[in-house]
Amino acid sequence: KDLQNADWVKKGIKKSTYYLNKIKELAADNNVQLLLVLYPSALEILNEVNESESYHLTYFKSWAEKNSIKYINLYNILNKHDSGLDNYKNFYIRCDIHWNKEGHRIIANKINKFLENN
Repeated sequence: KDLQNADWVKKGIKKSTYYLNKIKELAADNNVQLLLVLYPSALEILNEVNESESYHLTYFKSWAEKNSIKYINLYNILNKHDSGLDNYKNFYIRCDIHWNKEGHRIIANKINKFLENN
């Protein structure tokens, strides 16, 4: 929580908002529907950060809702095992922050289902 008040964090939030707004404008200008995909970082998985405690999720979800942008929340889908380590091992490349084949598979399925219903 203390980090949220650090100057470099405030600057990062300001930049994120600026670029999200630019992406929103670019999508609107080109008649493209914007869809925001929200997911926990590998560190959030390993540290078992609860969805309600995730500053990233709160920020992006709030921005999407404020701007009438649809979003998919993947926090639960990547936290289906009892431990953060098990979730990490099952869905992320070991010693890396990127999803592995299984992580990509379940995320792609979730996105496809969302797109079929919208």
